[in-house]
Amino acid sequence: MKIMHQRYKKTNWLLLPVLAGLLLAGCKKDDENRVQLYPDGPKAAIKFLDGLPSPSQGRAGTIVTFKVMGLKGKESKFKFLIGQLETEIMTVGDSSISVRIPADAITGGAAVEFDNQYFFGPEFRVRGNLIIDPSFVAYNGARGPILDIVNATSVAGSYIIAGSFTNYNSLATPAAPIYDIAKIDKTGTLTASNKMLTRTGTEGGVIYSITPLASGNYLASGFFTKYNERGGIYSITRMYQRAQLDSMTVDLVNPDPINNPNDSKDTVASFNGGVNGAILYSYETDDEQIIAVGNFTEYRSNYYTRSTKANKVANRVLMPQVLKMNADGSLDSSFNYNLTLHKGNPGGNGPIVAAIRISGGRVLLVGAFTTFNGQTASRIVCLDEWDGAISADFNTGSGADNVISSVTYNEETDRILLTGDFHSFNGIAANGVVMLKPDGSVDQSFQLRSTTNGKVTYAAQLNSGDVIVAGTFQKYDEKVRPGFAYLGPDGKAITGYNNTGTFTGRIYKMIERTTDLGYPGVILVGDFNKFDNTDVSNIVYLEIRK
Repeated sequence: MKIMHQRYKKTNWLLLPVLAGLLLAGCKKDDENRVQLYPDGPKAAIKFLDGLPSPSQGRAGTIVTFKVMGLKGKESKFKFLIGQLETEIMTVGDSSISVRIPADAITGGAAVEFDNQYFFGPEFRVRGNLIIDPSFVAYNGARGPILDIVNATSVAGSYIIAGSFTNYNSLATPAAPIYDIAKIDKTGTLTASNKMLTRTGTEGGVIYSITPLASGNYLASGFFTKYNERGGIYSITRMYQRAQLDSMTVDLVNPDPINNPNDSKDTVASFNGGVNGAILYSYETDDEQIIAVGNFTEYRSNYYTRSTKANKVANRVLMPQVLKMNADGSLDSSFNYNLTLHKGNPGGNGPIVAAIRISGGRVLLVGAFTTFNGQTASRIVCLDEWDGAISADFNTGSGADNVISSVTYNEETDRILLTGDFHSFNGIAANGVVMLKPDGSVDQSFQLRSTTNGKVTYAAQLNSGDVIVAGTFQKYDEKVRPGFAYLGPDGKAITGYNNTGTFTGRIYKMIERTTDLGYPGVILVGDFNKFDNTDVSNIVYLEIRK
């Protein structure tokens, strides 16, 4: 049987070449008899060849050569575009074209428009006075939105970022997780000395505002009920410089001290105060009290004298949208409070969207309300921070005719910028952006130009007086500016500073700093994934060349 099996295998292997020959002969015959059912498709009239342009980047006025076939003989019949903008054609060859980069060009892909068709080529990066600083190496950024950034209190040139993220620069590990808050150095990276001890963070919550305190610690506010595995927190808490919870030990009621002797005490947050909703913005006053603004209806604190370890008793006071707390978290009833009715004043008849502290010890609130504390307030109101009364030194007249969605303030220039869905402000035409003086009047020296296919969602003024705007628009003042524009103090786009390509997402905060080369710069944070056609993750540092 064994010999027969071997012979059988050998016979089969000998037959394989014969079978293969028959198959090849059949295939050859099929090829000879095959009929072409469809004609060949038309060859592309124009085709970009592989390879980058030469040079691959440059300023306006640079002459650039692209490898492309099919243009010879079609002169004056096609347009050559970079970043959607037509270029000046210098020479056309059999397999190349040379063009001059126009003054208003932005980083973008090349394209040929011919006979109502577009043929797309490689990207050309336009260099200008606004560039992503290569020394800022936050390549992977944050895994989730960054909603705030402030200067760190302990190390010069470092920053605290906060929001709703679960990693930063892919450096989180099971032993050292990163949740909602991180400290970065001037290069945008985490170092061993910068690592924050966030452990579990807000456990699914969000930090909208991070406030440096006079003590050197921080106040985090947002929407959360836990921080670093400690409960009994009402959307605001104090933390140390490395993000450890500022905690204390309290005595509790123990219903079963014999079987559970450890239930007589608990470790809790030292800051015993907060709200039943979201705090969008908080800050420390000059006398080290805390003002919090948001969308909530109650002030809350824990009454530990009557609490058990499993069940904390909460004090509750009706206190809509804005309140002041003492350094320990207790409510300051001298601020925005009705002592007769033992509750806070009614607040707005619509939601607060944003808030900011401005000069003169005042806090500015904006949103979708038309009254505040029973008085007319067209989407904007300013309160004195010592008692919460509507400020008599801030008059916006008829205010905005629609929702105000963001507010920024520059201490150096003492100017306020608002963005939103409004078309007029105090009877003055405004295309969703308006600049105010500290008395609430419109600063008409700044005029936003027209935007196309979208709107401005963020505007902030630099110390120099220049203005950054970002949003969903594709054009600004009829010039291609996909999502981002750099403006002069008058609102006009400045030539040489608008070279950046596509921006996609939303900016929530800007902070100024000086680069290592001595140039001014800005760190932008938010919820965005592309800047200047470059993939980014919610943070970018721009160098502003002068």
